[in-house]
Amino acid sequence: MKLKIKAIEGNKNHYLLFLLMFVIIYIFFSQIYPYRLWKMEEDNLFILTSDFTKAVLTSPAGVAEWIGLWLAQWYGNVIVGILINTVLLSLLGVISYYTMKENRLGGGMLGFAALPVVATMWASFYAHSPVIIVSQIALWSALLLYSKICNYSLRLAIFAVLIPIMLFLIPGGALIFLYISIALVEMIRSPRSSKSLVYILLAILAAFAPVIWNYFYYEPIAVRYSMFTNAEIPTWLTIFVFLPCLISIFNLSKVKHIAFYWAYVIIAFLLGTASAILYKDSVFKNSEESYHLEYLAENRMWNRILQRGMDSELSLYDLRMKYSVLSLIELNKLPELLFSLPVTPMLEYTYPSPNSRMTYGLNSRFYKSLNLTNEAMHNLFQDACMSDYGMNFRDLRNLAQCAKISGNEELARKYLSIYSRSNLNTTKLEEFVNASRGEAPRLPQLFSASTDVKTLMRVLSSQYSTTSINDCLLCNLLMKKDLATFAQVAPFCLTSPELVRGCYKEAALLCKVNNIPCRIEVTDEALRAYSDLQQMMQTGNSEAIGRKFAGSYLKYYFSDINVEKIE
Repeated sequence: MKLKIKAIEGNKNHYLLFLLMFVIIYIFFSQIYPYRLWKMEEDNLFILTSDFTKAVLTSPAGVAEWIGLWLAQWYGNVIVGILINTVLLSLLGVISYYTMKENRLGGGMLGFAALPVVATMWASFYAHSPVIIVSQIALWSALLLYSKICNYSLRLAIFAVLIPIMLFLIPGGALIFLYISIALVEMIRSPRSSKSLVYILLAILAAFAPVIWNYFYYEPIAVRYSMFTNAEIPTWLTIFVFLPCLISIFNLSKVKHIAFYWAYVIIAFLLGTASAILYKDSVFKNSEESYHLEYLAENRMWNRILQRGMDSELSLYDLRMKYSVLSLIELNKLPELLFSLPVTPMLEYTYPSPNSRMTYGLNSRFYKSLNLTNEAMHNLFQDACMSDYGMNFRDLRNLAQCAKISGNEELARKYLSIYSRSNLNTTKLEEFVNASRGEAPRLPQLFSASTDVKTLMRVLSSQYSTTSINDCLLCNLLMKKDLATFAQVAPFCLTSPELVRGCYKEAALLCKVNNIPCRIEVTDEALRAYSDLQQMMQTGNSEAIGRKFAGSYLKYYFSDINVEKIE
């Protein structure tokens, strides 16, 4: 009687379990890793065409992948993406919960319904779309269907038919695990029965199903058995051991009397522990910082990028500095504010030898900000080649914008046409494409070299020059403290007095102090600042120097020179 009362109590309060699961998952993604989901939209492509659909559906777990790509396109809105992901993971927990109940598990043991959610949440950090979540939902839905059908013959017939259908939803290897798991459950329920042997035969048939599939849609056979990535194998293994083990444990008399309220504790413990481990993972945290910077740049939130550039407690110094410099270029404040950032002579604006999607993405943004559209499109195409489908939403948007900047309306319309075949509203896309820094001429050549200075020098020598390009070149020389080259190049870049601003005034003064011929006039303001710096450095008051000359080039230039060397 006591056990029955607890079961009724569980039936009344199971909605609170689902709510607890939903809240913990939502808090985790919204507060700790919100931009990881946004990145899924950036990296994927979904087009409603027959060729694209056929290519996706005929791949392993093609239907799950198609659904995952369709969902990923909505992740471009951070809040919507978090809600969709939370609903999917919570749905998986609900299906797992009812599967356990159908297999006569009850009481506090129902809290272990969160275990597949934890495993899938972990695996989703290695995935580029929600496909792993969709596959897990399909897998547990199949187990729930198996648990609800009481008639053995009907159950066997349905699961024999399900073998080819499930290949569209889960990889071949996971399909084998599903049928072995069912065989184990049958063995536990009826130890002396031969029913489990029939499901083992179905598991063998499931093992050969990808081979038959491969006959019609050729691919390397190992792909048909893959679990997507090695990191996701533990997620698929949960289906192999999870349910049979729980049923075996629940048969112990003491376990049957665990009160239902322990389910809340178990769910909170499992999801909380997983969240804490993922939060502490330095690789995931660095990736999240990278995605955050990309999100801010994609949405042109330059001031917020500058705030992160000044935060010394954040990771990824080099990437933060590169995005901070990009922000100053976009705000047209590079000479005024560059040396307020913690830059070093080793810093480059771009990655000279890009080898990842992150590096190609930053390079393309830098060149696009300078209206060097050929360079930007070259990096975007390189990034697209590294995508799963040879193109992605981010590259389509930026290619359309680059085509628009260079005046190639026909090419811009082509990319917009491809983009419009997704289910997204194209109004925001057109606003993004039109948000450029003016029209640029079409340049037939590429300029990229081994360093940013060489690249910008090539642009300057081609007589294609803008204020932004000139600022980038001169500021890069000043970062490297190369006053001699600065003095040679500056007269070609600073052709009018109003262009001599910020760090250029102090650099002209330092050229004079170091007896370097420079045709830029030294201002009285710069002379007074240098005189004050000399006096303060002789007194050794470093705190006062830091306050008075914060963000100045004078302070940066003398930052690694002893006081006694200043005359």
